[in-house]
Amino acid sequence: MRKRIVMLLLAAGITVCLSGNLSAQIIPTPWWAGFYDSLYLSTFNGDSLPPGSIIQAYDPQDVLCGQDTVGVAGTFGFMSVYGDDVANTPAVDEGAVDGDSIRFKVNGRWATVTGDNTWADQVLRPVSLSVTGAVVAFSALSLPRDTLVPFNDTIMLYGRIQNNGDGLDFYGVNVTDSKGWEIIYPVQYNYAGQGQWVDVWFGVVVPTWPGIDTVEHVYYSFFSHLDTSQHIDDSCILFVSITDVNDGSSSLPNGFTLFQNYPNPFNPSTVVSFSLPSRSAVQFEVYDMLGRQVEFRDLGSLNSGNHEIEFDASSLASGVYLYRIVTEEASLSRKMMLVK
Repeated sequence: MRKRIVMLLLAAGITVCLSGNLSAQIIPTPWWAGFYDSLYLSTFNGDSLPPGSIIQAYDPQDVLCGQDTVGVAGTFGFMSVYGDDVANTPAVDEGAVDGDSIRFKVNGRWATVTGDNTWADQVLRPVSLSVTGAVVAFSALSLPRDTLVPFNDTIMLYGRIQNNGDGLDFYGVNVTDSKGWEIIYPVQYNYAGQGQWVDVWFGVVVPTWPGIDTVEHVYYSFFSHLDTSQHIDDSCILFVSITDVNDGSSSLPNGFTLFQNYPNPFNPSTVVSFSLPSRSAVQFEVYDMLGRQVEFRDLGSLNSGNHEIEFDASSLASGVYLYRIVTEEASLSRKMMLVK
């Protein structure tokens, strides 16, 4: 199951939100010039151009005629920049002609070119590119939240990141956890155009636990590859219940029954229902997973039949709790899940 989930996500490829001519199509022709940086001098805001950066080439008529993705910091190429196929398609401008000065964008921003940027058929041109003064900024529209998870499964968590900068940006995530569980990272970059958003995911592999409930703290940091000092840090909790929150029937042969709370999971209030076979003094208790009592109510003497009470957990933290109804004859308990 885990492998199938991962393969489906990888098969989906990069989730990209692009705007304007960033999504324009390049038309290959038999005519081309090659541009490259062999000296590792290309920069973005003073730092080496990071891997994953998108370089685009334009002729003087602003026709997109070449594109490359940086694989090694500070360099790129050989990047094919196509020429105009005037003889066969005179009505279509596919790209440059001899003598044209090629302009370049780096991550959606116009770049300064050092070197010879003149287009000539089947000629290789060494150039370096630099972008300065680019605005890199982003915000989180949503972040991973506390979640009840099954054991022996892979949980996919997402952050929805919005690009508030002035061009194309792309994002990653770093994850640590309290128990050393396996973390799965995306193998592709997550791009978003100016004003657009993208979902950045990571996976947590939940192992099989030997008969005990557990709580896993996951700490994540979403960051921009263009400026790694720009990041959003937060955490969430994965609650793993071996017996599950809906842990079977809670009833006794004499007719005393405790029902599963509803809704469950809940935030911040839920209703607990129970049935008494005869009149009895009743108490309602709630405990956290460390055994600490967080709620106690003396409900007094109640008649036989069905009863319900509302429990408000506004003052409590997210987590799994045990609730119990105690009568003069017996007590029953169940688990419930608070997710804020």
